[in-house]
Amino acid sequence: MKAALAKKPLIRIAVVGTDPLQFVGFRAVFDSELDFELISSSLPDVGTRQKIDLVLLGDRSGQNLFEVMATLKATHPHLRIIVIGTGHGR
Repeated sequence: MKAALAKKPLIRIAVVGTDPLQFVGFRAVFDSELDFELISSSLPDVGTRQKIDLVLLGDRSGQNLFEVMATLKATHPHLRIIVIGTGHGR
């Protein structure tokens, strides 16, 4: 019975490279979910923070997103990455 009552670990979500308004929107969505912890982060921070489970990767100002994802995966193969954007080409 106690095992059923044990607290589940938080899912830590790093939000990288989004504009502040997007982060506020993500915070509004995820704050109601007790299992998630949302963290505003930079790419270098992702590597140094403890136990990041998921990265929401925003527009990287001209950087090749495939290279950024490959670098993250090479150093942190456990990471799950979701690329987010504005939906229009530049």
